[in-house]
Amino acid sequence: TDIPRIQKAGLLPTAGHIQHFSDALEQYGLGGTDSSNLGSMLDLFGDMAKTRGDFFICRQNEMKGISAWVDEIPLPLADKYTLCMAPVSLSNRWAQRALSNFARKYAAGEAPGLGRNTIPRPAKSYDHLTSLCHLHNELELFLWLSLRFPANFVEQQTALTLKERAIEYINEGLAKTSELKLSHCYINRDKKLRKKWEQTAPPEEANEEFGDNDDDSEDFDEEIDDVKSYMVN
Repeated sequence: TDIPRIQKAGLLPTAGHIQHFSDALEQYGLGGTDSSNLGSMLDLFGDMAKTRGDFFICRQNEMKGISAWVDEIPLPLADKYTLCMAPVSLSNRWAQRALSNFARKYAAGEAPGLGRNTIPRPAKSYDHLTSLCHLHNELELFLWLSLRFPANFVEQQTALTLKERAIEYINEGLAKTSELKLSHCYINRDKKLRKKWEQTAPPEEANEEFGDNDDDSEDFDEEIDDVKSYMVN
């Protein structure tokens, strides 16, 4: 089988590149912004970087989004950049909380540890199955961070054990989906959303048909996608 030729390739600067770029801006009085602000440095780097037609700077939007979570934390620019490389989704509020908590503890000189609600349990409902998937995400993120910011070996081993247990419970839940409870009521949800819309929307918009593209339905779609992504044969 012929392998199609790659048309373009993405380039990603290292933490060292960004640090040298920041130092150069500060040395020559360029940029006109705080050189410790990673989001600003990424914006400037993206604007000033020159690439050939078959190359491009990748992951810019994702990294700038994550930088907003950690830029207020007193950490070196290189550490902030490493945090922005973490395997998280910008729409995952659980991952955002876990990443921010880890960064704050690390910046304070404390040993980042696992939260109190990280013990996986067998799924009894679809909501619980979704929570297991989010927990698996948090544990994987903690392991990724602990390898790059080693501070607590015991917690690292605990996270590895809990991750394997979470995978086991997710697979068990997927194998018996017909027995799981569905606690989500679409009728009550739609009534509440309709009432909230009528209270907050301008009169001309409140009289329009209420669409299906509400935040709650998007969250539910994301939960279904999360469950599907953890299906293990």
